[in-house]
Amino acid sequence: LFSMLIYLCQILLQMANCWAVGFIVLAVFLPLFYSFYLLWKAQESSDFHRISQLAKGIMLTGLILLFLIA
Repeated sequence: LFSMLIYLCQILLQMANCWAVGFIVLAVFLPLFYSFYLLWKAQESSDFHRISQLAKGIMLTGLILLFLIA
C-alpha cells in the first residue's frame, strides 16, 4: 500500500501536480500513520470504533483524490 502511494506521488510530481501530492500526504499518509499508532495502542472496543471511523475518513479522502486527479 505504501509503495503504491509513494509511486503515485512520484508520478504526480513528474506531472507537476504538487497540490495532489500535498493532499496525499496530509489527507492520506498522516491519518494512516496515526491509525496504525492507535491500532497499536488500542485495548477497548471504543478504541477500535475510533480507528474504524478514521479508516472510513481515509477511504473518503482517497475517493476525493480520485476526482481531483481525473
